[in-house]
Amino acid sequence: MKKSRVFIRTYEDIGILDKEYHSGRKTKKSLIYRLNRRTKEAIDSIEKHFSGSPSLILDLGAADGLMPGMIKNMYPSALCIGVESSKELIETNTDRRITLLHGNANNLTMDSNTVDIVLAAAVIEHMPDPEKFLREAKRALKPHGLIILTSPVPFREKAATMVGHLRDEQHCNEIIYLLISF
Repeated sequence: MKKSRVFIRTYEDIGILDKEYHSGRKTKKSLIYRLNRRTKEAIDSIEKHFSGSPSLILDLGAADGLMPGMIKNMYPSALCIGVESSKELIETNTDRRITLLHGNANNLTMDSNTVDIVLAAAVIEHMPDPEKFLREAKRALKPHGLIILTSPVPFREKAATMVGHLRDEQHCNEIIYLLISF
């Protein structure tokens, strides 16, 4: 008879990536593709759904800052701030045009109604409490601001895990269906 094993992970352990992830985003084709695709999706969403030029863009789960840096290329006058829980990833950032802050996306230190665009690309599936995460993003957002969320497609993620492209333990929410009235 097989014994059950119980794994207990704290919030800090879930979905936290490291310098290996950063170096992979510059060398591994799959990670380069994902970065470019997610950045293009974010920029396309801004162009389609945000009128005017954003003055403050907040990237939650900014990792090494590569995505906010690419977005800064498109919106040079915008202040681009990223919040990241991994100090190790923040230390890899070399783009001085953006600011990366060590913090928790469920408990932002910024004032309410200050952000034009909140971006969370492939982050929400890592959050133990996605509703709290969304409420906090909304709190920071200006009226008529834009929240851009991307999340992996579960079937594709499962297939990618099966062939060794992903470590499944990074995701604590396989699929998210949230009905939140903003």
